[in-house]
Amino acid sequence: MVCIVIRMNEIQYNQLATKEDIKEAIQEVLVVTKADLKDAIQEVLFVIRDLMEHIDTRFTALEKRMDAVEKRLDSIEERLDSIEGRLDAIEERLIIDRKDSANVHHWAHKVSKKVNIPFRTT
Repeated sequence: MVCIVIRMNEIQYNQLATKEDIKEAIQEVLVVTKADLKDAIQEVLFVIRDLMEHIDTRFTALEKRMDAVEKRLDSIEERLDSIEGRLDAIEERLIIDRKDSANVHHWAHKVSKKVNIPFRTT
């Protein structure tokens, strides 16, 4: 199979071509064989393969970086959960201490009345 491409540099659009114009154009014919096309396609395929390998390498590196970021985020989340748990425990202890303090205050006030000693808070 032969593909012929004719370059007609000197023939203007909408201009009638003379026999001489056609002869000159035919002299500039570029003949491309099936083997030439196959070689060109192979070159394009090699370039595409190299680009795909490059893209794959970059995506792999990006995935590794994303995995590292996810691990750090998981670690931060675990630390925050731990802090939240400790804060909850502290808050519960404060609530209990406030109730205990109010009970002690109330008990001390009652005792002071029974023993006739004035109860003072400072």
